[in-house]
Amino acid sequence: MLQLPSGQWTNTLEEAYEHLLHVHFPGCQAVRDTDTNPTDKLAVPSAYRWVPSTNWSTAEEVVTHEKLKWAIDSMAPYKSLGVDGIYPVLLQRGFKYLSTPLVHIFRASIALGYIPVPSTWRSSRVTFIPKPGKLNYVVATAFRPISLTSFLLKGLEKLVDNYLRSGPLSAVPMHPRKHAFQAGKSTESALHQMVGRIEWALQANEYTLGVFFDIEAAFDNTSCQSVK
Repeated sequence: MLQLPSGQWTNTLEEAYEHLLHVHFPGCQAVRDTDTNPTDKLAVPSAYRWVPSTNWSTAEEVVTHEKLKWAIDSMAPYKSLGVDGIYPVLLQRGFKYLSTPLVHIFRASIALGYIPVPSTWRSSRVTFIPKPGKLNYVVATAFRPISLTSFLLKGLEKLVDNYLRSGPLSAVPMHPRKHAFQAGKSTESALHQMVGRIEWALQANEYTLGVFFDIEAAFDNTSCQSVK
């Protein structure tokens, strides 16, 4: 049972799941399974069909057979799978048969800026787990979602991440005071830097002014359009 904003309570497990989805994924809607629909091949917007792209050279640089093998081999063989039911070990054992078609699909996806069919590549299996340290677990915000996506899509993400880190970010690195998404930095390094500045001010008999703010559900309420 979960308490709704109106003060009422959910009566069924389905109502609780629906409330969790709407809180953590605002604007989400229930959709039917398109994998069994014979018109699934028409799911690609017409604007993306047979349209030449100037990004093919970048796509060929991001996706190669060697880099794809690295991305797939770096995955734990039997990690929890997504909706498509494909374990990483299946991709690893059958790489010599899958390599060429996957390279073509991944390059086209990057060049056209579109995640291709099947739709399971764009679907996630979500599990809600309780956040530690909460006084009660009767509200949806006391839980956080864990999304299990396709390892094929994760492989593509690894290739793009590797390209960004070894290419653009090496030429134009992030600001040194940014501690997220950088190797060797974390919340601990951020706290260490802040404490160091405070200690320096105390030793110099000066004041330190700190401003802290927390954006509630920042990622949950960030629209896809703003991320793009």
